[in-house]
Amino acid sequence: MSTGSPVADYLLTRSEPLIIDYHNITPAAVFEPWERHVGAELDRARRQLAQMARRARAAIADSHYNAAELHSLGLRNVSVVPVIREMPSPVHNRAPESPGTPTMLFVGRVAPNKRHEDLIGALALLQERWSAARLVLVGETSSVAYESALRELVARLGLRESVQFTGSVSQGVLDSHYASASVYVSASTHEGFCVPLIEAMSARLPVVARAAAAVPETVGDAAVLVDSDGPLGLSEAVGRVLSDGRLRRALVERGRHRSEVFDPETVSRQMRSALEPLIITATA
Repeated sequence: MSTGSPVADYLLTRSEPLIIDYHNITPAAVFEPWERHVGAELDRARRQLAQMARRARAAIADSHYNAAELHSLGLRNVSVVPVIREMPSPVHNRAPESPGTPTMLFVGRVAPNKRHEDLIGALALLQERWSAARLVLVGETSSVAYESALRELVARLGLRESVQFTGSVSQGVLDSHYASASVYVSASTHEGFCVPLIEAMSARLPVVARAAAAVPETVGDAAVLVDSDGPLGLSEAVGRVLSDGRLRRALVERGRHRSEVFDPETVSRQMRSALEPLIITATA
């Protein structure tokens, strides 16, 4: 489950044992000012989740943050297994970036909960010190209205030459963005896991992220976490990473170790261990 679906309604009519694989649902309130129909769909999804939690025999959540939501709905038999995902090839020879050309990277849907406006604001502040700083935003659009507002903000701040919206890209192009960036930055206020954080660390890219939802759980000690709202804290954290070589090297090394926790083979074994007893019980 990750959004509303007629499949959920159908499953509620079936008598077979039911197991939920929960990847979180974005809060409807985040989308309602921009796309009311998406907000309605997310409201429906949360109602379906509550119904399915009462009906399900067990669940798998990709973070303890998501497991806690299922627990709050009364579902007790919940295993935590991260997302199974192939990671980009590490950049072992990544050189320190030139102070004049730092590139901030964010990967994720253009959606209101991702707070792209804070990334754009952080770039504007960063350019007071590094005038050539850039921001690359990789990901498809989930709200045309929200993206239009972001582009207007970019124009108003005079950042058209410094901000790139790539849209959806192939895996090869995505890998190249991870390889060429200076720092990965996330301003998101709601994540159930956040795969790109692990991808960035696997690619030996230092990470700065807002300490919200499942993000602290996902990154562990391998990122600079920002507690404040708005762009200022993000900009200050990025500035530290760009100017402090020792901090940068420490983040890259911690990120390497953290990404290994989510190795696809390791996580696949965890998924099998979680599923096998449920299958045996269901068929007994």
